[in-house]
Amino acid sequence: PLEVNGNLSINSGSTFNANGLDLTIKGDFSNNGTFTHNLNTTIFDGTDLQTITGATTFYNLTKQSDNELQLAGNIQVSNDLSLEEGTLSDNGYNVRVLGDVTNTATHIYGGASGSSTQLGIHMNGTLQQNIGGTGTFGKITVDNSSSVVLPVGSSILISDALRLNTGVFDIQGNLLSLGVDCAIEGSGFSQTRMIQTNVSFTDNGVRKILPAGASTFFLPIGSIAKYTPVTFSISGNGNSTGSIITKAANEIHPSIVDDAETTCQLVDQDNVLQYHWILKSSGITGFSAVCTMQGAASDIRISNSCGLDAASYITARLLS
Repeated sequence: PLEVNGNLSINSGSTFNANGLDLTIKGDFSNNGTFTHNLNTTIFDGTDLQTITGATTFYNLTKQSDNELQLAGNIQVSNDLSLEEGTLSDNGYNVRVLGDVTNTATHIYGGASGSSTQLGIHMNGTLQQNIGGTGTFGKITVDNSSSVVLPVGSSILISDALRLNTGVFDIQGNLLSLGVDCAIEGSGFSQTRMIQTNVSFTDNGVRKILPAGASTFFLPIGSIAKYTPVTFSISGNGNSTGSIITKAANEIHPSIVDDAETTCQLVDQDNVLQYHWILKSSGITGFSAVCTMQGAASDIRISNSCGLDAASYITARLLS
């Protein structure tokens, strides 16, 4: 391995070959020539501000130490990106990752709101990728038809934007938190382009911190290949710190049990929507909204001789 206690500069026309060996840099990295990684790990471990300049392809890239690492050009990580401490500021440049991402630090997005070219952490592999940890991301772009998965035990916060270009963002049973300024970007949402949860009501779901006042928030969520989005049309909200957790579950609600009816008898489980959503609020005040949940017609189950149909379904209710 090689440790560079100062800056590493690759001049125009020159090549630096890491030869597959670990490379630790404590200063700046400037690439005006060619960087050949040969499947190595490049580690940024300085104490002061560090900068990566020049379009560079790394293999494994690790950011250690509690300092700030800034980008001054687009970079690619052909295998794994690990943010262990401190801050990665992208300054509007893209971090294209073809492998997995682990973040227990902070990523700051420096691009424009709603940009389709400034992609933040760009998950763009061909095989299934993991993006996990307990850190904060500025912007994540999901762009992988094989899906991007939030591993079990992860709980991440996205502060600026989650962009869904291609593929499913499968958060499994984990908690995905979206900050007060976080937007969901993209179009053409469907069962192949959505946020997917597990099948169960025990999932942690998607938590959105809501801005004060009136707003609209669209959540392209689904469960096990069913696209069942939820729209919040908020007419009033008294603060910008409260939140709502949304869970989608591809099963009947666990409170549905078969019991004896007072008139015509039926099997309750065969006369209920075979899917449900749960909304759970925390810290909201002065809140007024209309919430619209879009289900699949195939989940409407009717089987009785009582003359009841889907119009007889009992609608959503407050449990507490």
